[in-house]
Amino acid sequence: MTVDTRDAFAAPQSDLESDADLSLMDAFIGESNRDFYRQRFESFEQGGGNFGWHWPAFFTGGLWLLHRKMWMLAFAYFFLVPIALNILVYIVTLFSPILAVWFDFLFYVALWIGFPTIASWLYYQSALRKIESVTSEYSDRDQQIAKLQSIGGTGIIAYFLGGLFLLIIVAGVVIGFLEA
Repeated sequence: MTVDTRDAFAAPQSDLESDADLSLMDAFIGESNRDFYRQRFESFEQGGGNFGWHWPAFFTGGLWLLHRKMWMLAFAYFFLVPIALNILVYIVTLFSPILAVWFDFLFYVALWIGFPTIASWLYYQSALRKIESVTSEYSDRDQQIAKLQSIGGTGIIAYFLGGLFLLIIVAGVVIGFLEA
């Protein structure tokens, strides 16, 4: 029996070595910040670690996931994580309401700081999975690139939701001001 001694948190080895494979990655990333992500992804592939600070993810949180079309992770960020947290806080409240407040606070601080440290790695993993899926589904290189361009890149929905969020905040402030 052999024991697997690979680091469980190390970036997986990818086959994105050739220029053709890099063109697939470029097609998925899109024009926005291509050089930044290629540099990060190369670091992951060379075993440079999975952590690194990502300012857009820090300032926008889950909206960045929507911007980069990572729909399931965005769903988890906006819905599953808060639901799980509320259940945990409820359970902790049964034992100590003060501890529950601190637990809630520390969890969100950890999310706010932790998410930006793994955001690029999450995007890298998403890119690898989608490239693998597309290359197994399509054999023609032009079809692969066209599909990756359509499912990758950036999406406008993050701007719409971010604007809607700001509009709600401004409306709340104005309504509060008018009622006072």
